[in-house]
Amino acid sequence: MRNFSGSQALCAMTAAVLLATVPHALAEDNGPVSRMAEFVGTPSPVVNLQAMEALGLTQGTTLRQPWSDAYWADRLGSIANPYDNFFNFSSRLSWSIGRESLVNGRRKLREDLLNISDDELNAMSPAEKYDLLLGDTDFTLTKAVFAMIDELDEDDQTAMWSGICHGWAPASLTLEEPQHKFSVPILGGKRQLTFYPADIRGLASFLWAKSYAQDYVKVEGWQCKKYAPAAEFPSGRLEKPECFDVNPAFLHILMTNQIGIKKQGFIIDADFARTVQNHPVYKYTYSYFNPASPDLAATSLERAQIRVSDWESDPFSKHRSGRARTIVGVRAEIVHGNNVNPKHQDSKEDLRNESGAAEYFYTLELDSNGDIVGGEWLMNFPSGMYAEEGSSRTHVHPDIVWMVPDGMKAWSIADYDINTVPWNGLDGAAPRAWLDASRKAAANVNNRGKRQPQPLAYVVDLLLGMSRD
Repeated sequence: MRNFSGSQALCAMTAAVLLATVPHALAEDNGPVSRMAEFVGTPSPVVNLQAMEALGLTQGTTLRQPWSDAYWADRLGSIANPYDNFFNFSSRLSWSIGRESLVNGRRKLREDLLNISDDELNAMSPAEKYDLLLGDTDFTLTKAVFAMIDELDEDDQTAMWSGICHGWAPASLTLEEPQHKFSVPILGGKRQLTFYPADIRGLASFLWAKSYAQDYVKVEGWQCKKYAPAAEFPSGRLEKPECFDVNPAFLHILMTNQIGIKKQGFIIDADFARTVQNHPVYKYTYSYFNPASPDLAATSLERAQIRVSDWESDPFSKHRSGRARTIVGVRAEIVHGNNVNPKHQDSKEDLRNESGAAEYFYTLELDSNGDIVGGEWLMNFPSGMYAEEGSSRTHVHPDIVWMVPDGMKAWSIADYDINTVPWNGLDGAAPRAWLDASRKAAANVNNRGKRQPQPLAYVVDLLLGMSRD
């Protein structure tokens, strides 16, 4: 696996949470309509290209843009490291180099909570603030996050790119954006602690990253681990199914139905040949071109189509669906959320939401009714129509697409323990049941016996509500 260059791109999952559920990639077609219906969650997804055009689905946008967040790098201490310290700590290229100074420094600061300055208190990490809100002066979640990273480091899983963007992406699509800072009483009312929107974003992203809700997401594609995967000549088609990944027909039907019709987003790893980069997709647009012509100028659907029987030089002929009667070229752009560095900002207006875009070229195969039945990625656009012997890849396709089932929320293993014990975060100390549940969730381990500390979903929801009050 390789790193993206630039801070905006460093976003990836630390473990094979998603890959355990990934089905075989459907390299030859987009699969039965029933399978797409289950994936999108609608009984009759639109699969006819002409119908898509008639419904205005050549472009689409979700009802709201996902909010941006950091990927909370493991090597920097994740949500247990104050983010104003990231810039001092980021020069350390590995967790082991800076681990002692960070952990010991935070412990000494926390030993005198009544006498540290307001600035020092309010600059604490999201995990430390979470613990203080619950009256946990043992800082159970904070210590659990450090212990988790120690374990990851022992397993050689604290690469430059490892973090929780697989938590940020679904959190930003399913949870409302934190609005403004607010203060809560802590230490028996002796101090006031400020939560900034960035603190709540971090806790929400961490909850989604560590919740067992990840076991229920819907995933299409494999993870390509090849730096330069083998390709056929002259099509440039990648030979290994795990590198061919999502069929473009599947992606096309997904974006038009999920975003165009339902106005809801999905998550994408935008480039098959790089580290896992999970980003929430919220906008797309596409146009047509004739795939048998070197001219990429946009044209009408009718002029962009070519009959399978008329395209004798089709380099993908042996891979076309047996149901295909015509082929059309598509140039698509998807827009997705990007990461930002967290900052102590008073309101969401002070926190910018960043976006990025990916451009894809592919062909769609249509049956006699105009229904989409398959597709092929065009890997050598726009520098050339198809691969020349010895040429290198000039374009990309997505590695994995995935989404959260409608209505699903993230949870911790201990939320059920407090669902009948009310608390609003302001009136007195947290009930003992909340503190006990928090410690239980922080001690969570996954089914492989690895540390998977979780914040309580009730606390994250409480903080979100207070930030929007």
